[in-house]
Amino acid sequence: MGRCPNNKKKGTRSQKCDHKAMKRSKFLHKHIDVVFDEYHAEKQRELRGEDPPPRQLDEDLPGLGQFYCSVTARYFETADALEKHKRTKHYKRTLKKLRDGPRPHNQLDADMAAGMGAPDNGPKLRSTAQVAVMMDV
Repeated sequence: MGRCPNNKKKGTRSQKCDHKAMKRSKFLHKHIDVVFDEYHAEKQRELRGEDPPPRQLDEDLPGLGQFYCSVTARYFETADALEKHKRTKHYKRTLKKLRDGPRPHNQLDADMAAGMGAPDNGPKLRSTAQVAVMMDV
């Protein structure tokens, strides 16, 4: 009675449940471009030999926010759960996509495609000082 139907019925109840499911899952995951930037920033820190910054305790997150996977952007309850996650197919596929794949599109790319990016006016022909000298002559 409390469960949503499996979309077998084409009535108003099934439409309400679909709407609720979409509403719940709208902001659950970070977008791939944000995860890509975080992952590569972490790799740069490792190459420089820096320690990762300590995570603050957050009561709203699983495991108080201490066990975070930067590849899939998920929090885990324990370190053991995080290690099990790192052996899954989902983790390995996402890691390969971040490590070997091209940079995903981001908002700057979308703005450029829509014609709202920085204008490309070509090379500068004269400086303002040269124009001022020409006007005085």
